[in-house]
Amino acid sequence: MVRILVMSLGWLMLNMLPVAAAPIACGGVDMLATLREEDAAKYRELVEKAGAVPNGRGRLWRIEVPGARPSYLFGTIHFTDERVHAFPQSVIAALDEAKVGAVESLAVLDDPMDPAVLERAGANPMLPDGQTLDDVLDESDRSLLKSAMARRLLSYEVHKIQKPWVVSQLLSYPPCELGSLVLGNPIVDKRVAETIRLEGKTLLGLETAEEQFASLDGMPIKTQIALLRMSAQLSPRIDDIHETFLNLYRASDIGMIDALSVHLAGPDLDPAVYRDFMDHLLVRRNVRMHERALPQVKKGGIFIAVGALHLPGKEGLVAMFRRDGYTVTLVE
Repeated sequence: MVRILVMSLGWLMLNMLPVAAAPIACGGVDMLATLREEDAAKYRELVEKAGAVPNGRGRLWRIEVPGARPSYLFGTIHFTDERVHAFPQSVIAALDEAKVGAVESLAVLDDPMDPAVLERAGANPMLPDGQTLDDVLDESDRSLLKSAMARRLLSYEVHKIQKPWVVSQLLSYPPCELGSLVLGNPIVDKRVAETIRLEGKTLLGLETAEEQFASLDGMPIKTQIALLRMSAQLSPRIDDIHETFLNLYRASDIGMIDALSVHLAGPDLDPAVYRDFMDHLLVRRNVRMHERALPQVKKGGIFIAVGALHLPGKEGLVAMFRRDGYTVTLVE
């Protein structure tokens, strides 16, 4: 699961133990390549599940409206790794062709290290006064979390006053990405936004920072704890997960990112909790993004760049624009 909101990391990076002043090299091995060799049956099962995801292959789509310029829908990945910043020529051409750009939120242009950014968003990463993670986690989960944080040189005592989803986000990024963000390197979304601005084109935000934070903050505590538990369990493998998701993104195999995420969560994942998580992080936000992008899509000439997992599925943006009666075709 790649669920990465850069602004939520700003507060974390300002309050966690010091990170390296120089970039940390990203490591990791491709987990799918290993799985293919070690468990061919499980690998084939994942390939089948990924193939069943509607619109699961592709990160650039053309939206055609009669009588208007074509628009484009581009799936991003919230990484700074230079390998995902090497855009295919088709993406560069679509950016050049567009008259208007749209990203998830204009807050992506802000400095995530600036505390004022979180203040403007009305974000509160802290548990209610006097409450800590000790009050919401059982002994088993606390032990798991402490071990995961210790491996990352993070102090449980420092972070236990934060909400479960906040700590989960921290554990969901490999050290190389956290270090890169601290140094000010842009994620893909920010690079797209900066390119659009530099070309003098109108740039729209499909959500406010407040709405993005509310999507995470509004998750029931049970869902937040389940997410934190999963992040702690997967933390030792985060470098491998990062490398695998990066490779899948570059191959435009977005459906496999979804299928592999469920596989990594393990058999103990409560389906109801997973549905609730996806509802808050994807489904509700897809409805909002679609609604706000639609007027410009009708006019034509917009380049929409949002997280790649917002595109596939029956409730993804590709399907939504098709239900509007528009022709949506795969480009890349």
